[in-house]
Amino acid sequence: EGGKKTEKENSSKPSDTQKVRFVRERGFRSSVQEFLGEGGFGKVARCTKLGSPEMYAIKIITNVQEGKEEYESMKLIQVLHPDENHLMKMYECFSFQNVICLVYEILEESLEDFLIKNECKATPVTYVRALAQQMFQALKALKSIGVVHCDIKLDNIMFADKKSLKFKLIDFGLAVESKELPIGTEIQVTRFRAPEVILGLPLDESVDMWALVFASLLTLMVPSLLKLYVWPPCLCTKPRTLSHSRSGSSGSTIESHIHDYPLHHQQPQETLRK
Repeated sequence: EGGKKTEKENSSKPSDTQKVRFVRERGFRSSVQEFLGEGGFGKVARCTKLGSPEMYAIKIITNVQEGKEEYESMKLIQVLHPDENHLMKMYECFSFQNVICLVYEILEESLEDFLIKNECKATPVTYVRALAQQMFQALKALKSIGVVHCDIKLDNIMFADKKSLKFKLIDFGLAVESKELPIGTEIQVTRFRAPEVILGLPLDESVDMWALVFASLLTLMVPSLLKLYVWPPCLCTKPRTLSHSRSGSSGSTIESHIHDYPLHHQQPQETLRK
């Protein structure tokens, strides 16, 4: 179930079966129904709570440090109402040997999977309108506590209920407090990266607005942008290298002109008022 490991692999880290047994042993008594997906972090399993029809998604993170960071990020947003602000709920976190397990609410499919199943046809305006309103509310809530998601993309926005067009923002593994975003920080996947990140300018919550509006929403309306919306290679270098120049003075001159024309993205609360 979920793919078996060899004895050699089991000697270095627990198998999927061991992870599931740990769930029972630690008090969160549940059984795995299926594995929903996997990535560099580990796996996500759909589980049912024993003695109850309740369903959960358990994210099994093999990198302990990354697991702790995601848990700390989720603790930051616990003060926000997850349903009102369209944010994924976290119920519990526990660890076992070299594995961190985060227990989340179960959701439906991601926008990326929806586009693929829809054969990359343009998404109905009703979907885009509902998504925009709900995600702007999510970003407004995050801004109210000074948190930046840093990884908004199609597979990090999921349907909570497709029939009623309810969406939720997920995966806060890279989320940080805005005050911890120094100049030169490399955040966001290249396709969704805001200009100020690339140019090495001061960063704040507005980088999430860029990713949402200019990538996610536009891509839903014009799916062909998935292939076209890519920064030129010359702009994908590390932000710190952009202000350097062999001539010595030209780098600072360019930088001074950049700061004369600061980039401004509309804030979530400004958009919601319209």
